[in-house]
Amino acid sequence: MKNFYQEKLKISAKSFHKNNHGERFSDGLIIRHQYEEANLAKLSWWDDVGFILNDYLVNISWIHHPRMAFEDQAEDEAHKRVAHIDSGVNDLLNQSEPNYVKIGNSRKKIISHTIKQQ
Repeated sequence: MKNFYQEKLKISAKSFHKNNHGERFSDGLIIRHQYEEANLAKLSWWDDVGFILNDYLVNISWIHHPRMAFEDQAEDEAHKRVAHIDSGVNDLLNQSEPNYVKIGNSRKKIISHTIKQQ
């Protein structure tokens, strides 16, 4: 069984490409971001490119730029180094008593925690 929504998207994509191609392509690619004059420290963390494949305009986006991979690695290392600090916060919430507010006839929602006196 065909998904009519997907088929309509295909038809509209082909129609758009048929009526709107031209100057945007250089060597068969649509390159939306030019970095020749940009400061390398201020580049974005993602990029994208478009091209034609079987009469369809195909867009490819990626977010794992090498700088993004470096940032992810630095964040992971930072989380490892401060993992012992977070354990005290979880223990504090586990020892507290939740305060509820009534939402409906039988539903409750936690709105705050009260720390038990020791």
